[in-house]
Amino acid sequence: MQKEEKHSINSPILHCNWKECEINIIDTPGYADFIRDTIPALVASETVLIVISAMNGIRVNTRKHWDLACQKGLGKIIVVTKVDGENINFHALLESIRNTFGNTCVPLNLPVGTGHDFRDVVNLLALPSPLQDGVAGDAHARHDALIETIVSADDALMEQYLGGKELDSAALQSCFVRAVAGGSVIPVLCCSNKRVDHRNY
Repeated sequence: MQKEEKHSINSPILHCNWKECEINIIDTPGYADFIRDTIPALVASETVLIVISAMNGIRVNTRKHWDLACQKGLGKIIVVTKVDGENINFHALLESIRNTFGNTCVPLNLPVGTGHDFRDVVNLLALPSPLQDGVAGDAHARHDALIETIVSADDALMEQYLGGKELDSAALQSCFVRAVAGGSVIPVLCCSNKRVDHRNY
């Protein structure tokens, strides 16, 4: 039935391992009629992935799930799907996300091409050099904004950053994890629903 309806109607659990970490993923229903099933899943969760379709944008249920995650004090990550869909304006959607959920929502990656031209993503935390052609937006400015948002969660790192010192990558990664868990950074990722490429995720 879920395949025919093209949305979840219950909360199945997926187990996987990544870099010696065991991860449990609960796929909660996004459809309005089944939102009650999301609440018990949040009790057992540490971080919530809020999924937004690049084609449909922020919906009423997106806001409801966001509010539930905030009430539970959970870390949040926004995943923008279907960036390879028709008539995609990624930057307009990103601004809508920031206007709706706050400026702590910062892109962690940027699409290389959108719509039918989408072919890859660029990791803004570890910005490659040189950049690929076709990156959607100013990757260097977005990288700086991401770093500034992360270090704002740690006074020592902020002092180093403002002093022009090079930041230790391990310390930055650790601060990033704490900032996401604490809600002071909301990473925004983008992806295709049809193609999978693990190189830059």
